[in-house]
Amino acid sequence: MKEEKMKILKMLAEKKITPEEASQLLEALDKLETPSGETPHKGKHLKVRIYEGNQNEPKVNVNIPLGWVKELGGFIMPKIEEELKAKGHSFNAKEIMDSIATGQTQKIVDIKDDDDKIEVSIE
Repeated sequence: MKEEKMKILKMLAEKKITPEEASQLLEALDKLETPSGETPHKGKHLKVRIYEGNQNEPKVNVNIPLGWVKELGGFIMPKIEEELKAKGHSFNAKEIMDSIATGQTQKIVDIKDDDDKIEVSIE
């Protein structure tokens, strides 16, 4: 964990993130520590699957390294949030970025719109 904390402090010093963002990331790292000092299983990729018309195979199948998502998410996620909200879907970019920051394997988005479906998970 020490290496990750140093990276966060370096990004703060280089003004790549705000003090608030650094604080959130440091808190997320602290939450990962279990009483025994071990960390839970961490994912390596953000997986995006888009299914159209009740198909079993995804039309879009994207795997993005979590490191890239953590760096670029602050720029991309607000645009995604805006577009999905305009279509009437509940979407909170901050919550998703907080989930991504932990790196824990989990499903973070599951949207069904008629016969179409979007799944986003950390694996």
